[in-house]
Amino acid sequence: MGFLGNFFGPDIKKLLEDEQYEKIRKLALKDERVVPRLIAQLESKNSQMVARAANLLGEINDPRALPALDRVVGEKSIDDTHVSATLGRMSLSLPGSFPQYSARKYIDKAAFAAAKKALSKIIHGDEKPLVLALKDKNTAVRAKAAEALGTSHPSEYAIQPLIAVSNQDGDLRVRRKARLALMKIGKPAVQFLVIALGDKNPLYRRQTAWTLYWLWDRHKVERAAEAFLEALDKKDISVVAGAYGFFILRGEVGTEPILIKALENHGHPEMAEHFINCGNTQLEEAGENWSASHGFQVRSSHFGGGPKWGAGREE
Repeated sequence: MGFLGNFFGPDIKKLLEDEQYEKIRKLALKDERVVPRLIAQLESKNSQMVARAANLLGEINDPRALPALDRVVGEKSIDDTHVSATLGRMSLSLPGSFPQYSARKYIDKAAFAAAKKALSKIIHGDEKPLVLALKDKNTAVRAKAAEALGTSHPSEYAIQPLIAVSNQDGDLRVRRKARLALMKIGKPAVQFLVIALGDKNPLYRRQTAWTLYWLWDRHKVERAAEAFLEALDKKDISVVAGAYGFFILRGEVGTEPILIKALENHGHPEMAEHFINCGNTQLEEAGENWSASHGFQVRSSHFGGGPKWGAGREE
């Protein structure tokens, strides 16, 4: 390759044009610059180059390509005038994605198919690269990796890192994507979320409790209920705040003071609204006081959404 070739790295565009696929695969194993340059080719105005790059990225199985591949799939659905193509994008692309589009006018069917296939390979392939991608410096890559793990039926190996990301990632969007992934994983995530309720950080405990409450509300997992009651015995305000819906549904007389304290310490507008409309006069008053002191106007309504006091006693 010569000195200049080694200094500047491989010319991926030229290698793709010459269909030197095996050479690119080998280079990708030892040169960190190869995958980013392949990803860059997904922005090419030449659909043939897009298809070639997408095929290779699917084989290499590098999650860093997820955001760019998803954009290619998204462009096809926007460019195509047929409703069926739009519906296909909705089912084939990663859920909840909001792609940004390049300046090119059209992506052909071959490029779309290649990008779709590459997405599927990365999402449903080896989960270890996806777990590693949860620590990528690129926010979009971390978010897409979390989404992918939520659709790939991950093992225990992936669940604990997802919990950590759902609590600790510096980007709110990534944390939300990780929580959504845990919700999609469902019951297998419960035992690990219960363990995470013991974290020393009160914010992490509250966020974990909220995710666990969501799973309990849909699957009625007994271990989750037990964990919430254990937290109540310990007077863990953070967990009570995250799972306040569970305690409202349970409707145990005498739990109002700790719920009110949870609102005072960790309240937010939705929580206050649920208190006001839950059917318990003490919580209603607390919710109104919190709203007034924080400058929010929440109207009381018997038809208001949220958990109702004691509605879960028979469950």
